[in-house]
Amino acid sequence: MYFEHGAFRPPEIEDAKIWRFMEFTIFVSLLDTKSLYFARDDKFNDPFEGSYTKLNQQLRSTIYEGVPKHVLKNISATLAQWRRYVAINCWHLNEHESAAMWDLYIKGTEGVAIQSTFRSLIESFSLHADDSIFVGEVSYIDYENDWMTEGNLFYAFMHKCKSFEHERELRALLCRYPL
Repeated sequence: MYFEHGAFRPPEIEDAKIWRFMEFTIFVSLLDTKSLYFARDDKFNDPFEGSYTKLNQQLRSTIYEGVPKHVLKNISATLAQWRRYVAINCWHLNEHESAAMWDLYIKGTEGVAIQSTFRSLIESFSLHADDSIFVGEVSYIDYENDWMTEGNLFYAFMHKCKSFEHERELRALLCRYPL
């Protein structure tokens, strides 16, 4: 089920158009299973995926003065472990179809672009009462020099390097941590 959360910034317009570009075989699987595919965060190629910035790591001992250093080091280690339990479904937030997204996500000549809205996406999750699903726009930052808000592990999953800004990504995130 969809839940609002402070770490997730929804689009300003609920009916904002979103796009998903995929190979035809993946589209057939979507129709067959009647479900969206969520990829585990630790399977993404981006080395900064699900991590805090270098500035965060450098300034922690100053900002959290008095907290033992081994505890501060555990923040990044804990986040790295969480990547196995966080799964993401990515969408392109744009009023118009994007030729660049076609080139990025369709390897051959047979692909499909699905166009929907933010509202339709979050409403589709109402059928999944057993899951907590959060959705929001990705923020793009400089991982060398920018500070990322801490205090909730989800912040690390809702930020990406500025070099990915062209993706204008809207993320649906599902977390399944074993209890």
